[in-house]
Amino acid sequence: MARGAYKSNISTRHEFYQPDRVKRNKALKYALRISAIILNVTIIAIIVSFAESKRVALASPNITEKEPIYHSTQDSVMHEYFTQVIGDEKIARLVINYSNKHDIDPTLLVALMETESSFNPKAKNHNRNGSVDRGLCQLNNKTFPDLKIKDFYDPATNIRLACELLRWCFDSADGSIEIALAYYNAGYGNVSREKVGKTTLNYIHKIIRYQEKHQKNFELLVQEKLS
Repeated sequence: MARGAYKSNISTRHEFYQPDRVKRNKALKYALRISAIILNVTIIAIIVSFAESKRVALASPNITEKEPIYHSTQDSVMHEYFTQVIGDEKIARLVINYSNKHDIDPTLLVALMETESSFNPKAKNHNRNGSVDRGLCQLNNKTFPDLKIKDFYDPATNIRLACELLRWCFDSADGSIEIALAYYNAGYGNVSREKVGKTTLNYIHKIIRYQEKHQKNFELLVQEKLS
C-alpha cells in the first residue's frame, strides 16, 4: 500500500485501525441492520401487495409485462466479467462474496486489486520504512502483525482482511471514496496530519479511473447478455 511518497514511522499507519475493536462493534451494527431489513421487508410487502391488487384490476389480454432482471443473473454476469479481467474464477468469486458481505462496490475492489498487485496473489513490495506489503490487496505486515506470512498470499484471507480494512476506511471517511482510499494507502494518521504525497493522490485517481472502466465494461456485458 505504501509507496514511499512521505516520511513517517510505520506506527502512524492505520494506528487507529484495530481489527479486534472493529469486530466487537459488529454485533451492534448487525442488530441494527437486521432491524432495518425487517422494516424494509415489511414496507416492501405492503407495496407489492397493493401493486399486485392494482395490476390484477387493470389487467387485460393486450397488456404484456417485461421480464424482471434478477440479481442472480447480474451476479452470474459479474462473475463472468471478473473472471475475464482477473484471470481466475475462484478469485472472482471471492471478490463478489466479500465485497457483498462488507457492502463495498465490487468494481472498486477489483480496481484496487488491479492497482495494488495487478491481480498477482504473490505480489510483494518492500517499503522504505521497512514494512512489507503482500498479496492481492497488498496488506501491510505492520497493519496485520499477527498474520502469518503464508496467509498474506492466500487469496481468501487477503481479500477478506482487505475488505474489512476498506470498510473501516469508508466508515471513518463518512463514505467518501477519495478519503477512504487515502486512508487505505497512506494510513489514517498520515491523512489526518495532511502527510499525503503525490503518490497517494495518483493512487486514488488511478483506482477511480479503473473502477469507471470496469463499471462501463460490466454494464455493456450485462446489456449484451440481456439483449
